[in-house]
Amino acid sequence: MIDAAGPWGTGPFILASGVSQLDKRSPEVVLEPNPNYWNPDRKPTVRIVFDNIISKADAIRSVESGDGKVDIVTQLTPAEARAFKGGSHAKLVVNEAKTALVGVFDQNKPNSPWKDIALRRAMNMAIDRNAMLANAGGGHGKVIPALIQPGRFGYNTTLTPYAHDAAKAKAAGSRSASRRLTEAILLFICRPLACQQQARQRGAHQIGEASGEQRAEA
Repeated sequence: MIDAAGPWGTGPFILASGVSQLDKRSPEVVLEPNPNYWNPDRKPTVRIVFDNIISKADAIRSVESGDGKVDIVTQLTPAEARAFKGGSHAKLVVNEAKTALVGVFDQNKPNSPWKDIALRRAMNMAIDRNAMLANAGGGHGKVIPALIQPGRFGYNTTLTPYAHDAAKAKAAGSRSASRRLTEAILLFICRPLACQQQARQRGAHQIGEASGEQRAEA
């Protein structure tokens, strides 16, 4: 984090004023074009002002109305994207995010049923990830087989996600040494949690396991 005006480095912009850190944030952060930027074909011609005071809701309304106060709002949630009206003044732009929706099985607890690979496979096939993306993510996102995203260092191109298959999930669950799912701890990095819990619960029932205490944390 840069905590004072620049220039810093050789980027296309210079930090003219303001600060934006985890523990310190000014009302505005102003970036000016760097006149010494090395690439003349990409040299910026406008200044950028980050408004750290305006609420996201007000910023979205400003973009939709075209009042000229706000040009760009970033990191919309799926609910905000669905509610965005757009129109002649604005449009919704979708790009690849760095966040991932994951399920973590707690294998550290003594006598944890998740130590059984058959049960883990059953839950993997029971969860309908596409339904979760449609309901909790508003249709945004894609299913990936591991935490490392495609195109990033370490991504294994030979891996494929488990396909949603209730019949195979039940078959795998029948081979599990644990006939009851006594606890499921799933960590989900997205919203809303209520939709995730519903999808998770539906998946647990599909493998014929009765779940006890269920928790979702973010």
